[in-house]
This record gives sequence, structure tokens and C-alpha cells, in this order.
Amino acid sequence: MTINETATIDSVIYATLTGDATLMNLLAPNNLPAGYQQSIYAHLVPETDPVSKKTPRPPYIMFTQESGGQQDEYGMALNRAVSMPLYRVTVWDTQTGGGSSVLAQQVTDRIGFLLDGLIREDIDPAVAFRRLHSNLQYEDMDGGKIYISIGSIYKVFCH
Repeated sequence: MTINETATIDSVIYATLTGDATLMNLLAPNNLPAGYQQSIYAHLVPETDPVSKKTPRPPYIMFTQESGGQQDEYGMALNRAVSMPLYRVTVWDTQTGGGSSVLAQQVTDRIGFLLDGLIREDIDPAVAFRRLHSNLQYEDMDGGKIYISIGSIYKVFCH
């Protein structure tokens, strides 16, 4: 896995997700307009959103590389043929009271629609995405606020 591959994958994920109006409308917090905040973050969620200049408000998405390196690379003879890093795409939301995960699931489903099976051969390296699985978690916090996260693992084929 090279730095160029990581940057390419990050760019494809970010452009694909931010370029979808349906997803951006789902991510608008508390009926604020779409684009109120960046809502999609690579590798970490900042303390201050670069668009709203405020603390990011759920729901939002964070994606990060879960694996990479020689264990994910396959070759023929001395040439590397393909690398297959894993990426985690996590939807974060908060609820007060009942803790419904409906919105987080809708966002996760939309991400799956956009990324699962996506093939980009017009870039170098070419990439293809395949969702492996998703995992829903609830975390109860003080004051009745419940944090919800749904993390999906995608295998990315780079060649």
C-alpha cells in the first residue's frame, strides 16, 4: 500500500459521499440546511468543523483505513498486482430517550448504495469497493443521551 493509494482512496470516498445530495440532506443536523457543516471526515473528527466553525453536530460520518501494508498486497513474481486495504466508514448519531437508530441506518444504507460495488478505473490506481459487514453499537451516556454508531467495513481493491 502506497501513500498515493491511500490519498486516492480517501479522495474517492470523500468525493463520492459529499457529491450525493440525498446523503447530505440526511446529514443535516436538527433541520439545518444541507452543507451547514462538513459532516464527512477522514480519519478523525475535528474539534471545530471547517465549514460551520463550531463543534460538529451528529449525525456525521468518519472514515478511516483499518489495515494496509504488505499483508494486504499480492503480486506476481516481483511485481505488485493488487493491494486490498480495509476501510471503516462509521456513522455517528445521538438520541435522547429511546435511542432510535433509524437515521443512522438510513445514512449507512445510503453509503452502502454509493460505495458497495463502486469501481473507478478512470484514476490511478484503479479502485473498487466491496462492503464486508456492518456493526451497530449503542453507548448510553449521562443525562439520557445515547450515542449510536454503525461501522461498516469495506475492502478496497487497488490495482
